[in-house]
Amino acid sequence: MKTTLRSHFSHPRHHVTNPQYKRQAMQFIRDQFREYGLETHVDVFPTRLPTVNGVNVIGILKGTNFNTPNDVIVGVAAHYDTMRNTPGVDDNGAAVVAMLQAAKQVASRPHRKSTVMFVAFDFEEWEQVTQVSNVACANLSCGSEHFVHTWVPNFWSSTPKVAGVMVMDTIMNFDEIKQSQKFPAPVQIMSKVGTFNFNIDISYESLRIANS
Repeated sequence: MKTTLRSHFSHPRHHVTNPQYKRQAMQFIRDQFREYGLETHVDVFPTRLPTVNGVNVIGILKGTNFNTPNDVIVGVAAHYDTMRNTPGVDDNGAAVVAMLQAAKQVASRPHRKSTVMFVAFDFEEWEQVTQVSNVACANLSCGSEHFVHTWVPNFWSSTPKVAGVMVMDTIMNFDEIKQSQKFPAPVQIMSKVGTFNFNIDISYESLRIANS
């Protein structure tokens, strides 16, 4: 995992500052999905710039209930793009590598009822048009928005049931020591009822269900 992180996700992956490295990262994710035996799709979508497209990479492990009323989707996702001048190891290379490892492990167990989907999002990062030039995405999560609102409806004839989705971000920035980290203000409200931990538990449980 360290080798993968250093080789493919340790430099800026941005359409302005390092477009070639970003494209290589996308291709690496695509090729890994294929190597693991996932049905792999590339979701190309337009941005604010006519010469720049975003690329989401989707890997699907179909269960025996795929495309039936009994199918339940479990998702694991992470974005692979970065800001202009950040190396993107923590944000968000570590999460991409973790997602790839999860895909490899789940794919090694061929018999499952539910469908598991792995998605590497492009253009999660955004920029303000008043501060920099050549802005491709001017709002948060352009790639995931396109995936949810355009790719998913085009792939499935009817909206599937979703058991849970684990979206990983900056997972190296973690400390188990009590009171060492704080939730952002909006999340503090949810944490009062245990939503944060509940979502994580549901996601792991969903992966277990998918492999049952």
